[in-house]
Amino acid sequence: MAQPTSSLTPAPMGRGLRSRLIFGFVWWVVLAALWLLLVESLAPVELLVGALAAALAASVAEAVREGGYVRFAPSLAWLRHGPRVAWQILDDCWILAVALVRQLLGGRPARGLITRVPMRYGDEGGRDSARRALLNFGISITPNSYVIDLDGETSTAVIHQLVPGPLDPLLGDDETDADSDANFVEEER
Repeated sequence: MAQPTSSLTPAPMGRGLRSRLIFGFVWWVVLAALWLLLVESLAPVELLVGALAAALAASVAEAVREGGYVRFAPSLAWLRHGPRVAWQILDDCWILAVALVRQLLGGRPARGLITRVPMRYGDEGGRDSARRALLNFGISITPNSYVIDLDGETSTAVIHQLVPGPLDPLLGDDETDADSDANFVEEER
């Protein structure tokens, strides 16, 4: 009889060498490019330090992946949300700019809003963990909203908005089993 595996135990060891090399190389390329973007210099010493730092970080990422300590298995299909997140960033900048101008012109100050919305929390597997992390990132990177909490017990997300407005469109794609009673809206004072 097979023993049930816990979602907290590390994944089986021994991925193929080719898979490990490809994973490590992709991480190295991404991290080296990020280094170059951040230092904005092509000086030989910067290139050398960046290559070494990227190699070290890529090795750590592969060791963590091989040990199975972090489960993160995003779907390539999720890339389709990238343009919507970019648009939401621009839209939120506009919303905040309008609120700022109104307040500077003597209007009523905007009041923040905290709301709980249903979302599919899922289990502790790699796909659901990746979906939650990217949903949190996609909402929190926008200037007007950020995630306060993702609650697994109620399958809800608690979101703070600086200026009340439409919720992030990423939430509309998230299927949920949560009751509508789980929603609440709380205005900041």
